[in-house]
Amino acid sequence: MLQVRAAYMLEVTSTKLANSTASTAAKHNDLFSTDIQKMTKFHIIYIMFELARKAISENKFKDPKVRENLEIGLKTFALNQLSQDCNALFETGYFGRGATELLYDSLKDVLIQLRPQMVPLAEMVDTTWNQLHSAIGNYHGDIYEQLLDFAKTSRLNKTSIPPYYEEFMKPLIQGNGDGGKFKL
Repeated sequence: MLQVRAAYMLEVTSTKLANSTASTAAKHNDLFSTDIQKMTKFHIIYIMFELARKAISENKFKDPKVRENLEIGLKTFALNQLSQDCNALFETGYFGRGATELLYDSLKDVLIQLRPQMVPLAEMVDTTWNQLHSAIGNYHGDIYEQLLDFAKTSRLNKTSIPPYYEEFMKPLIQGNGDGGKFKL
């Protein structure tokens, strides 16, 4: 379906460009710039999808659940893209009456399949234990302690108070921004 959408936009945009008598600069910069941008976006999305699908199918994963989860994620990506803009599929006759509801139901189904894997997917990047990539949780279950430790050791908390704090920031924090000179 992503292929049909991309091909349709290519055909429509190419036809508009070919039928216009305006200069090339006017066609590309003014008249059809949004069409060209949309066509390019749909083409890139389709190419990304195909490259990801090929990489998933050709990779020899040690755990078969990895392939399954990546395929669910890829389906989620494709259905989400189509749910955002499926007009081309109606224009080509690929979709008919009731297709939008089926599309949304399909997206809900893959999200339900993906839901149990959200924490493992968010944390699947190989990191050291002192690095945190998500606020969902971590392996040890000590998410708040880890966030507090991160805040305490942050380089922003290692420096002294900046020289401009007393003159500019403190009056704003303590009053109405005038250093207490004026009453509102």
